[in-house]
Amino acid sequence: MDTDPTPLDVATRAAGRLSKVVENALDEVGLSLPQYRLMVLLSDGSAVATALARRLTVSRPSITALADGLVDRGYVERLPDPLDRRRVTHTLTPGGHDALRTADVAIRGRLETVVAHLPSRQRRTAIEGLALWVQALDLHRAAQEAAPA
Repeated sequence: MDTDPTPLDVATRAAGRLSKVVENALDEVGLSLPQYRLMVLLSDGSAVATALARRLTVSRPSITALADGLVDRGYVERLPDPLDRRRVTHTLTPGGHDALRTADVAIRGRLETVVAHLPSRQRRTAIEGLALWVQALDLHRAAQEAAPA
């Protein structure tokens, strides 16, 4: 017997559909969703591969492969860690910042096109709801990082 979906069921499916909207926007600017996520993290400052892998919940070799493509395009550079020269930090280049802004504009345009079909008040509610998800995700990550290993 089928039951009506709960609000969380609806949100779950919406997240999947929204990720496709974002992927399509990123395709227009030549970035993948994982590349975009890495660039967003690096926009907050440089980081070593281990920290990036932990924050993106992927393996360290995956970060290396992901960063390789961005390094080749001039969006990311690898530099010796100033505190430990055996470690390498990843930093977004000026070109990487430009590419990230371009990607943000493409995504924003896609989201504006989708949300424009809602009445004004619901449009604002939908956008504010996504902003709350960012807050929830940040708090969740902070709690995970604070938890003992």
